[in-house]
Amino acid sequence: MTGVGLLLVVVTPTICNIGVGRTLVDDGAGLNLLSPEVFRQMQKMESKLTPSAPFCGVTVGKTLPLGQVQLPVTFGGRDNFHMENITFDVAHFDLPYNAILGRPALAKFMAAVHYAYSVLMISGLAGVISIMADVKGSVHCTKWLFEAVVTTSFDDGERPEPSAIRRRSNASLPIAPPSPKWSVLVMIPRKP
Repeated sequence: MTGVGLLLVVVTPTICNIGVGRTLVDDGAGLNLLSPEVFRQMQKMESKLTPSAPFCGVTVGKTLPLGQVQLPVTFGGRDNFHMENITFDVAHFDLPYNAILGRPALAKFMAAVHYAYSVLMISGLAGVISIMADVKGSVHCTKWLFEAVVTTSFDDGERPEPSAIRRRSNASLPIAPPSPKWSVLVMIPRKP
């Protein structure tokens, strides 16, 4: 099954009573990030920022956050929801996301991410909450990342014609092999 699990899991949780679209769920990230633009929409929260240490690995070089803040994050609806207070680093990061939920948040929610089905599963008050990924948001973010890689990969600084971008980008981007840990055999019956 080519293409299964290639899209990022992008969801829209409620953070501090605001639906924050383009939130990346990344079980490989060691911290939770929130963009300053979204943080400003949560009016009068600047006083709650506490000092935070710089970190590396999100973008090129070291990132100095504006600070840390603990905010309520909610998944689900009125009948079945799960809310946790999550600590975010508020920082500028040159990525298409408004927020990133990493391992610390996923551990608090005891969440399971299923990349093949693009779903995030969390236990709620009335059973399991299944949050389907925002496919349009995932595609938008993937296109943004792809364009960023393509435009920065040319040494001469000049962007070639789009046909040359397609030829070069298809050849230069590595494709991750499927994980043998999660291999699944799908049998599709033939029609007579």
